[in-house]
Amino acid sequence: MWQAAIKATGDGTVRSKVMDIARNLAWPARYTARVLKNAFTERWHDDIDGLEAQAETEAAEWRAAWLAGDVSTANTFVGEVAGLIGSVRPAADILNEIVTGAESLLGRKFV
Repeated sequence: MWQAAIKATGDGTVRSKVMDIARNLAWPARYTARVLKNAFTERWHDDIDGLEAQAETEAAEWRAAWLAGDVSTANTFVGEVAGLIGSVRPAADILNEIVTGAESLLGRKFV
């Protein structure tokens, strides 16, 4: 599913509670998550009551899609900066790059 996040832009995301309902999670209404838009969110984002009425069936379909890596149904959780991601790299490489850049900008080495 990370491949979908790499291809995305911030405009391809939406804050929604659809995936929480689909996962049978009872989050407080004020909390949502940002995910990639897909056919599932397009169908249910503006029909939360309809989704809740069919939650059991839709949850099973969403879960199966998640396990299968089907991003047209299961949502990939991302932030609006998804468009800035160009590749998947080890965290250690990213941290080393950040530290090296900071050291260069500050003109000194950290111990």
